[in-house]
Amino acid sequence: MFTLKSRLFLRIMGSYVLLLSALLVIVDSFMSNRVHTNYVNHEKSRLETAAVILSELLPQDTTERALQPWVQQQGTRTGFRITLIGTNGQVLADNQHDPAQMDNHANRPEIQEARREGKGSAIRFSRTLGKNELYLAYRVPPTHPSDLVLRLALPLEEVSAGFHSVQRAVFLISLLSFLLALLLGYLFTRSLTRRIARIQEFSQNVARGNLDARVQEIGTDELGSLARSLNTTADKMQRDTYELRKEKNRITAILEGVRAGVLAADAEERVTLMNPALARILRVDPQQNVGRKILEVVRSAELKRIFDQVLAEGKEVTATVEMALSPPRIFEVVAVPLNEPLLRGGVVAVFHDVTRLTELENIRRDFVANVSHELRTPLTSIRGFAETLLDGGLGDKKNNRRFVEIIKSHAIRLSDLTRDLLTLATLESDSFSLKHELLDLKSLVQEVIETSKPSSSLKKQEITFRVAEELPAFKADRDKLRQVLINLIDNAIKFTPEEGTVSLEAGFSSERNSVEIHVRDNGIGILSSDLPRIFERFYRGDKARSREQGGTGLGLAIVKHIVEAHKGRIEVRSSTGRGSDFAVFLPLEGAAHAGSHTPVPVG
Repeated sequence: MFTLKSRLFLRIMGSYVLLLSALLVIVDSFMSNRVHTNYVNHEKSRLETAAVILSELLPQDTTERALQPWVQQQGTRTGFRITLIGTNGQVLADNQHDPAQMDNHANRPEIQEARREGKGSAIRFSRTLGKNELYLAYRVPPTHPSDLVLRLALPLEEVSAGFHSVQRAVFLISLLSFLLALLLGYLFTRSLTRRIARIQEFSQNVARGNLDARVQEIGTDELGSLARSLNTTADKMQRDTYELRKEKNRITAILEGVRAGVLAADAEERVTLMNPALARILRVDPQQNVGRKILEVVRSAELKRIFDQVLAEGKEVTATVEMALSPPRIFEVVAVPLNEPLLRGGVVAVFHDVTRLTELENIRRDFVANVSHELRTPLTSIRGFAETLLDGGLGDKKNNRRFVEIIKSHAIRLSDLTRDLLTLATLESDSFSLKHELLDLKSLVQEVIETSKPSSSLKKQEITFRVAEELPAFKADRDKLRQVLINLIDNAIKFTPEEGTVSLEAGFSSERNSVEIHVRDNGIGILSSDLPRIFERFYRGDKARSREQGGTGLGLAIVKHIVEAHKGRIEVRSSTGRGSDFAVFLPLEGAAHAGSHTPVPVG
């Protein structure tokens, strides 16, 4: 049973109390405000009546000697504060303060309104007396020789004191109403929650497998109708239990022992079952595809051929199927016929995803082929020139030194290739991690430019750099980032003709959440067909020209690995004959300081 401690009871009762409290607060506030307003209006009317009467009693002499005793006398009789203000706003007389020490009253709202309309009122804080007051200003009729404004004031404490007793009475009535409503709400809520408790108890019994449970509810309202519907449902559930268990056994028989994607079809090749694993692979809803043809669900002619063969031959078929998914995936499919009588024939196929294994095998094969190809040329050259020297070339003073220089250059190339392969293997290993430190990018750029100047000087190239002054220090692996910049600069120098230009610029990205580094050149550029593949290992666009320029074909692959290890990205824009622009974006995580600087456009 639900008790006072039940959450539903507390929620309903709490909501009821909050709503009732809010309603009473609103009503009390409205009533109090209304009563207060009525009292203020009443006092304002009283002040206006007094002002009209007093204006008729004003002395004809408007000097301070005559006016000050008059306001003192009338203030004592009426109990109001009386102030007389001249045409220019000067206070001529006041019964509660020295008029000579009072400010000019020309800008007082009630005075300005009285000058325009004949009378004016305001409620505000009096700096002279240090308390809130109700003011009423009245312009003296033209029959008086002076254009004066008579102002009467009454402290708000006196205005407010009159309605306190009424306010207390309203509060007591509201409190009694609240307690009565609270009692009625408690009785109603307790009755409601007890009825809901009986329905909940029924639900829990059914969930535990007790299908004999029924709701003992005789009410004629919505809860009573719900109880009768639940009892009817329980009756039907008992009748359907046997069928459900039989269906469960059939599904269990199909899925038992398989842990990959499973697809079952009937003799007409319509889908009868698809497990969640395969549904996730195909990105479809398994329930919505039941009853559809296999070719409508999995658009693969090879898979249909497998199902046709199983149905025709009645034996297991194993094949490899490539599916045009996004991205494409490769599966080893094992399809077997279903001999279960209730299924009336059909096929069940198990899908093992071998995409990654195939990719790794292709990568291994391509890697071996590329390494072999890259090693073949320098090794062949070294062997050929070494044999030439051994066969008598050592005595050829004209060519022997050149032969040794060629052997040396190819040995250097082998050394560079080995170094880059080791670097790439390190970057791809599970044990690789960056050594983050607070990095001053400008000093690193200067270091890289100085390192690259000898290479650019040999080709009479101009190499420039610019780093935004407001760029903060940020956390990165200095050595790895140095390697990125050196590889990009060396790449630009190699593929830029003599007397060309190479530039490096760094600043904030347009979103100001990352550092944007550009390495630009006006060299030979890159074909648009080659741009998607330039970061692949050993990929070369113009292969003959690339080898003439030197390099291992691994530099850009290393750059991409390092940038992505920093959670950044690298982009390239290029056109043949117009040069290239490599852009590196590095997140500003752990920056030494952040400011609202104007970004330096570097893109």
